[in-house]
Amino acid sequence: MRKINYKEYWATKSSPGNRRDDNEFCQKKINEVLLHIKRGGIILDYGCGNCNQTKFLSPHFDRIIASDLSECMLVEAKKEVEFSGIKNIIHLQADEDTVWEKIKQKVNGIISTGVIQYFQSQQLEKFIEKCVSNTTDDGFIVFFDVINPLKFLFFRYNLVNNRGSLINFVRCIIHATYLYFLEHNPEKNLGEIGYGYYPEYFIKICMKNNLNIEVVSSIYYEYRYHVIIKKRIY
Repeated sequence: MRKINYKEYWATKSSPGNRRDDNEFCQKKINEVLLHIKRGGIILDYGCGNCNQTKFLSPHFDRIIASDLSECMLVEAKKEVEFSGIKNIIHLQADEDTVWEKIKQKVNGIISTGVIQYFQSQQLEKFIEKCVSNTTDDGFIVFFDVINPLKFLFFRYNLVNNRGSLINFVRCIIHATYLYFLEHNPEKNLGEIGYGYYPEYFIKICMKNNLNIEVVSSIYYEYRYHVIIKKRIY
């Protein structure tokens, strides 16, 4: 499979294209987020999209830096925030390399939802290290909705709850075998949806960098999970 050029893919997008983008669902998603993070202070929402979810974070933090690489997304985000009358969200156009020099401060937390599925493993590890360097000692880094490759294949081939056909089961086994044994990179190319990662990848990085990690299954997506990273305080 070809390498995913996520910057080119998202450059002209003005909507994240989630399964549901209505306010009710976005509020539920943020309620799930809030189960795992400490409220208050300044946070960075990296890959904020059109802020349809970010706006529901605003009552819980002093300030939110909503960052996205897509100018089209940020145009829609500013409209959404202005329409909602929110005053504590500021917008920043940046990618994973330029965002740090632009925020010019350590933040209390970093949230990124559905973004790292477009990062290759070396790029992602570098991003994690930058996140650690740019959060306070008591801060958090949370990657929401990471794709589990095997669970995604079960969903893709309609094998959830044993509903798929024998042909789909065989196809799933062949695809899973290829990803696990023949594609040796930690990132597993799943096509247009991006890359999937097994939790072990994040666990190894956190062990290497002496970080605490928690992995939690998503409430709303069958094949996604959340990674919560915190510094160890002695």
